[in-house]
Amino acid sequence: MLLLGVIYVSQALTPSSYGQVLTHIGADKDGLVFGEPRDIRTDEYLVLTPFIQMALRSGFQRHETISPYGQDLRNYYALPLLDWALPFKPQLWAFFFADPAFAYSAYHFALIAAFLFGYAILARQLGAQPNVASAAAVILLGSHFTQFWWSSNAATFALAPWIPVVYLARWPWLLRSAILFYVATVWVLSLVYPPFIISATFAFFILLVAFRPDSLDWRRVALAVLVACGAMATVWAYYGDVAAVMRDTIYPGRREFSGGGMPWLMAVAHLFPYLNLLQFDSLIPDANPCEVGVVSSFLPLSLLVFADHRALGRWIAHHPRAAIVPALGLGLTLCWMMLPVPVELGRLLLWNIIPPTRLLWGAGLILTLGLAVIGSQVPWRINAPRVGVFCALVLAAWLFSKIVVAGVMFPRPDRAVPLMLARAIFDWIIIVPVLGLLLVRTCARVPASANARGPLLAVVAATGLFTFGGFNPLQSAGPIFADHDTPYVRALRMLADAPPHRMAVVEGPVGGMINGLGISALNTVLWKPQVAFFAARLPEMAPDDLRFAFNRYAQIVPMATPDVSVPRMDAVFVPIQRFGTGLPVEIAAECRPAGGAAGDLAEGGVMDAMAATQTAAGRVRVVIRGWAVLENWSAGQRLAVCLQPGQPAPMRILAASAVRVPRLDVATYFKDDALALSGFLLELNIAADPPAQAFPLTALALVSHDPARGGHRLRQLP
Repeated sequence: MLLLGVIYVSQALTPSSYGQVLTHIGADKDGLVFGEPRDIRTDEYLVLTPFIQMALRSGFQRHETISPYGQDLRNYYALPLLDWALPFKPQLWAFFFADPAFAYSAYHFALIAAFLFGYAILARQLGAQPNVASAAAVILLGSHFTQFWWSSNAATFALAPWIPVVYLARWPWLLRSAILFYVATVWVLSLVYPPFIISATFAFFILLVAFRPDSLDWRRVALAVLVACGAMATVWAYYGDVAAVMRDTIYPGRREFSGGGMPWLMAVAHLFPYLNLLQFDSLIPDANPCEVGVVSSFLPLSLLVFADHRALGRWIAHHPRAAIVPALGLGLTLCWMMLPVPVELGRLLLWNIIPPTRLLWGAGLILTLGLAVIGSQVPWRINAPRVGVFCALVLAAWLFSKIVVAGVMFPRPDRAVPLMLARAIFDWIIIVPVLGLLLVRTCARVPASANARGPLLAVVAATGLFTFGGFNPLQSAGPIFADHDTPYVRALRMLADAPPHRMAVVEGPVGGMINGLGISALNTVLWKPQVAFFAARLPEMAPDDLRFAFNRYAQIVPMATPDVSVPRMDAVFVPIQRFGTGLPVEIAAECRPAGGAAGDLAEGGVMDAMAATQTAAGRVRVVIRGWAVLENWSAGQRLAVCLQPGQPAPMRILAASAVRVPRLDVATYFKDDALALSGFLLELNIAADPPAQAFPLTALALVSHDPARGGHRLRQLP
């Protein structure tokens, strides 16, 4: 592990999907070593990583100095801040003495190592054999749930096992209590996300009751509770004022959940890991691959098929607690996730504050670690009949998943069954090493009675790493922390320097990406409400509307919308016209260059898209997206808009406004970096008799004027 760590960190490797940002800014595949960045991992590349960048660019201060908000960087992600909580963030210490790229790599590798060692030691303490305990840790790391949520939640996953590890340690009570206090504080501060904390805590309690009841001496338990209270008090001392504000927000506020909502396919996926997936894509409609993630592996199926059933039955008969308690724990979690259990019952275990499927983490810990302990107690047999049964079940699940689930239950035109069967090698790939193992043992004349547990568990662990382990890329952290000077980044800097707002504003959800680059931007993720900020800039909004829109954790998303809207609980759309860098627009009787005729205009620029909506009787709102021949940014640049002559119905342009938009695609196509800020978004208010659906968009004509490039007539796309 030490050698792997040296190689990993020396190359500044990370599992980050920040390559999505690098592609966005024109540095495509910079530092990508293996795999591909996943667009679904926005929590990491638009939130966690940019806020680490902001903390570094702000000199490790508690309040960042990049964005117009000056946000308090204390949030549920632990960030490298120079304050009194730093001793409780050991995974971030390297940022204070090492190059940021190597520090970020060390951060990720430290969590990988903590995960593997922590769960291996815990499984051993619970009663698993050493090789089984190590395999269980790798199986957990290579599971669907862990890999798909890893890049932004690694800290809470990796540090969790050290709580029971220290609790079970045979150390003097004072030493054990001190270390338990420290580890508990580090764990909670690393990611203050109650769903995963509560889920893991429940799992550890079930595992202790099942396999280590001797550790539940009332004195040890009472001392652990006191230590936990001390750790929680420390966390509250750090986050208390933030928590008090967030408690009274619209989101997350004091939200509660009742049980239910998890599809039965996700429950069955504990036996057949790829049942609800086509490689990394979800087969369940309206669910992304992370949300359908299960702590799944072939461990349960392998134990059912290859364990010595007589020996297993005898062991369970002599240790009923070890089977009954985990079964009850799994049953409770599945009931909460799948059945409409009232919220009042959830409050008994604090499950009312957990989105039901987040309990999959706890269920997976119970299942994987519990089976590791049970599987350690009996021999595993491999022979032709057992391998035949295993292969038949795996192939049946493959066919059921891709023919019945994808082809019948949830059909889609772009998913032909033969193509899905051909692509879905993850579903059956384990058959290859299992058959190979049988062949090798047969050729080597290994007795059929010999224990095959170790090799079979190695196959299960390797299968998870080979399949789910390829979800996250290997991305060098060098480009993540480099100062980029691409045309797109220069365009953002010009927007941030332009009056009157002096901040970059781009259309769409880019999270904290721009601020992470060191550029002030309206686009961001707000950890705490910024009602006063928006009240000063949107004075026409009623106080209640302001509080509803902005009293929440949210991503601020400028859009071509006339009003502020809340499309989902964690996103707020704001009108880009109110905040963006303006481009002057002249409403002209006829579009022509100064002192010339319309025919003198060269063609340049395109109206890419136009949309019309009815705002009132006889009023139409038209939004035009496009680009014009505008070199960088200068005060003399403008657009002129006019109506083409000869319209069948009277129309008149009442108002026009436009904002600048970066267009890396234009600069790339024309190989002209000066056109990186050539985009615009134009909004028109038109008095017109035709309703919006019949409005003749071809009636509009646009001309651009740039002191450096002259005037150009924009064409419309057909």
